[in-house]
Amino acid sequence: MKVMTTTTTRSALPGRMVDLIRDGVPPADLRAKGDRAVWAALVKTAASSQQRGHTYAEWAAIVTDAKSALGRQASIRAGRDKVKSPAAREKTLRSAWDAAARWLKDAPASFTRETVLAHVAAVRGWAGDADADLDDHERMVLIAACDVAERNGTTRPAMPRRAVSEATGLGERTVRTTLAALDDRGILRLEVPGRGGAEGKRRAGLYQLPTADVMADAYLYRETRSMGHPAQVYGTPRDASAGTPAQVYGTPDTEGTTTMVTLTLTAADPEQLALALAAITRDPGVQVITSASDDSNVVELASVRRSS
Repeated sequence: MKVMTTTTTRSALPGRMVDLIRDGVPPADLRAKGDRAVWAALVKTAASSQQRGHTYAEWAAIVTDAKSALGRQASIRAGRDKVKSPAAREKTLRSAWDAAARWLKDAPASFTRETVLAHVAAVRGWAGDADADLDDHERMVLIAACDVAERNGTTRPAMPRRAVSEATGLGERTVRTTLAALDDRGILRLEVPGRGGAEGKRRAGLYQLPTADVMADAYLYRETRSMGHPAQVYGTPRDASAGTPAQVYGTPDTEGTTTMVTLTLTAADPEQLALALAAITRDPGVQVITSASDDSNVVELASVRRSS
């Protein structure tokens, strides 16, 4: 006799859902909407749990945990300070779970763990690209963020400075400075600042991994530097008293003329190549003619720029 078993893939709740369960509905929303605000939060977290393969029992256990502010709010009738009976609270949770299930039937598909991990892999590949516009510290911290994101199945990893310091070998002050720099550049954006928690424990900040557009924008710096080896420059030195200033390989860009530059881009990962192409072709002032070579990871560009 064969026994068939079914394995359900579960992934972690997004940070914002964890925060909503832990912190509850904000006081302003609670005052304005009362029980409706609590109900909406219950349905929202229930839907997120169902999308990630959780059962009702697992979701209810998180919501009714002693540290859950949302659970406490669901146990009280707003404006009356009257505590619901266990049966009444269970009925509320069941109704919210069922309402979330009905909504999900017509709702668009959410990110799956597979899509999240694919995005994390793309970010990791970009961070490891020597041509990515990152310094060594930024690269190390971003890869550490990918490690946390991959482990927790999220694109918004928590980044406690001490843990990041241990993972990268950088000092905590350097980690703090690097995280701030990545946030300022919009590469690893701080979405939920860290704050103090119960029993003196500090909650780490949540950072959003860069999107494809952000990674593509980081390749725009190529337009201001040589596309070849450092020695691939012609002309006389810029500090020469006479002669033509040194120019990047190609035809000098003179006012009133049209410049033709031929570039060859190569990348080990086709997705990284696509990011570079997207960054270049985004410029409306550049006309690009592409012709693929036998190697799918090599593209030759004939780019014509007309001076303004």
